[in-house]
Amino acid sequence: MKYVSIDIETTGIEVSESQIIEFAAIIEDSNDIKEFKDLPKYTKIVLHDKVIGTPYAINLNARIFKAIAENDMSYQYVKYEYLAFDFFNWIKTYIKPNENGIITFNAAGKNIGSFDLQHIKNIPNWNLYFKVRHRCIDPGTLFIDWINDETVPSTEDIEKRSGIKIQNFHHALYDAWNVIQVLRTKY
Repeated sequence: MKYVSIDIETTGIEVSESQIIEFAAIIEDSNDIKEFKDLPKYTKIVLHDKVIGTPYAINLNARIFKAIAENDMSYQYVKYEYLAFDFFNWIKTYIKPNENGIITFNAAGKNIGSFDLQHIKNIPNWNLYFKVRHRCIDPGTLFIDWINDETVPSTEDIEKRSGIKIQNFHHALYDAWNVIQVLRTKY
């Protein structure tokens, strides 16, 4: 199965009071396993004219704001209003649009349905380019201990249960990669 592992970094948790400041995606095909370096990857820091968010989230993502302030050219940037178009131009090389020009894909990610997609669906013009299938892949559900857990496992619990060393928390590209590595333990 082909799916797109997506992760975002934001300036807060409430959709109405925060912004996407980093967007990353990696395309995985479970029938054609590749090393990280060979996988199709998209990663951009997302620029806004004005930053809105919470001090905690802004501090958590200080590396992003430092890169913007210093115009660090080791990163690629896109203005928020062009994010959907930019992502579409990248992904259409790997997933062909349908007859209406819309790309439909399976999405994966930790908390993808309850967090990431809630922010992503508000990206300007997102629905002109994309349809994300309703059934998303969240690795937390694959590692539930049905006897002892009271909630879906945290990233730290998933790390312990999968045997995968999860690194680079809060770096969208590596968080997307961590999801693929964890999912690979199940196929």
